[in-house]
Amino acid sequence: MKKNIVIIVLLIVIAILSVLLYLNTKNTNVVEENKIAEENIVDNTLEVNNTVTHEEETNTTKEEVEEVEELDFSEEEIKECLQNYLNICGARNGSPSGLAQYLFKDAEIYYDEMEGTYIKTSVSYNDFREKMLTCMSEKEYTKFINEGYDKPNFKNINGILYVNNTGASGDYWEVDSIKKIDTNTYNGKTFWIFEEVTREEVHFEFTITESNGKCVIDSCSDGEKE
Repeated sequence: MKKNIVIIVLLIVIAILSVLLYLNTKNTNVVEENKIAEENIVDNTLEVNNTVTHEEETNTTKEEVEEVEELDFSEEEIKECLQNYLNICGARNGSPSGLAQYLFKDAEIYYDEMEGTYIKTSVSYNDFREKMLTCMSEKEYTKFINEGYDKPNFKNINGILYVNNTGASGDYWEVDSIKKIDTNTYNGKTFWIFEEVTREEVHFEFTITESNGKCVIDSCSDGEKE
């Protein structure tokens, strides 16, 4: 009887030890799996961060390259570009129709053919646009044509250039010199000439860009009188 009791106790002890051993092994496996999973998460995070950092460095490098790119135009080319731009501004200040005739010597203005306050010209709107883009960028052109006293000075109607019916005396600019103040940014010393009587010194801050291999104005301030 006592012998049976001892055997039973031993079996119970063995069973308990087996259960404890199983639980310990299971916990060890879970801990190991969690550790591996955490290491994978860390590796993936580092990989993502390295990729993002690399992309940011690449983008920064591209921006820096773009920022420091200096256009290789001579001083005379830049002065001529500014002069052409100001000549167009002076003609436009006289009247939009005057600018059309300045750009196209044989342009006709049909005062009896109007759309509202806009007068029809004999100039193709596309020809007008192309001529303007020989001295200014697309960005500056868009700004230029939309300026006006109360409405845009120029309008495209069925492919024909129409000009707003406004007018004044117009003016003329003479570029004296330019001074570089930043990458592709200059200060232009000019003289504003009005009816060959008034002559005033005016300074413009302007930027340049390249279009079809030519120097063109990308932006220009309103000018400050000295």
